[in-house]
Amino acid sequence: MRYFLFLFALLANLSCVSINQDKDFSEKGRHNRFISMVRPVLPKRLSSAYYHTLYDDTRAGGDCQPLCPQVEIWQYQYLGHVSPAPISTQKAFWKNPSEARVIAFSLFGKNPIYYKGLLDFLKSFQTLKRVNNITDPVWGFDSFTPRVYVPKGKDRVIEGELDAYQLKELLDAGCEIVFVDNGLNKAGKDATFWRFMVAAEPMPEGQKIRYLLRDADWVMTGAEAFAVGEWMASSLRYHRSHLVSICLGPLTASFWGGSHTGKGDFVDLKDFISFFPYRMKYGDDEMFLRDAIWPKMKASGSVMTHITQRNWISTLMNPYEGSCEEPTKRYCNAINPDNQCEDIELPSDMDFPQGKLFHRGTLADLEKTPDYFDMKLTTPRGQKVNQAFMVR
Repeated sequence: MRYFLFLFALLANLSCVSINQDKDFSEKGRHNRFISMVRPVLPKRLSSAYYHTLYDDTRAGGDCQPLCPQVEIWQYQYLGHVSPAPISTQKAFWKNPSEARVIAFSLFGKNPIYYKGLLDFLKSFQTLKRVNNITDPVWGFDSFTPRVYVPKGKDRVIEGELDAYQLKELLDAGCEIVFVDNGLNKAGKDATFWRFMVAAEPMPEGQKIRYLLRDADWVMTGAEAFAVGEWMASSLRYHRSHLVSICLGPLTASFWGGSHTGKGDFVDLKDFISFFPYRMKYGDDEMFLRDAIWPKMKASGSVMTHITQRNWISTLMNPYEGSCEEPTKRYCNAINPDNQCEDIELPSDMDFPQGKLFHRGTLADLEKTPDYFDMKLTTPRGQKVNQAFMVR
């Protein structure tokens, strides 16, 4: 009987999750009731993601007003230099002659998973080169500077600061360290917002920055690198990766990037963050991206979205109708009819270990399967990716 009721509820819900081609894009899509049934048995991380304002969190007035955490960036350190302004994006420090390139992370707290995960992330660049037989001394993500936003009080100690040896190890690994004082005694989930500030970094006239946003406890595999390379080979300004079959919102906080010359689209980003009332819970950063960043990206009309093949599971697990805003062009078109937005599906034979990555598998574990790092550079699409990653 229980099985029959579950099956009935499932079939009833499936009739509600299809996308209406004539949908009013100004309204949130129909709620997916199936999620309420399966959330109790989902892994803790995924369950927390669903029980959030992106889906059905019950918070109303925010959790930090009127004194939301600030984002006071007061010092940068890089290659022996110390400055109150960004260092790695000054032209003298570019690793590619055409543009500044940065991968931005937030790192805070004492959980070793994140610190060790970041070191794994950096090492994965060399794994990509080795598996794909790249001998160029500077290729691919070597041309990006890892930038790590960390908590550090100007005249006091903030709970969650990194140890001195950790900072030194990251500096020695070629990272740019950014000290942030949030005005609180502790760096909590609000620190996940700090990495977004790279999108607001002004560049001198005629100079360009390209940036990626990533989680510290991640590994760069071949499929993701392939997607980034295809974006770099294009003229589109923004990139989002929907490579995981389950997609909760239009932007995943650790899976997007952009580029701009001059001031870019997000000159007021610091104020947007400072006055955003949801800053303290897991997933608040993605709600912020949905509400503050994604609309401007769509309005630019210049977004490339990489996806894996969608199936009934993808549809079933969307928290509400249209939650991921795919296909991209339809949603861009609602704001900018002259858009150039597009969706690109990864090659069907390219392995993306989304399950292992979701459960935060280590680099050593992933390296046991070299196919996870194969970028298919000998294929026609792969040759263009290879060209995009070369530094001349």
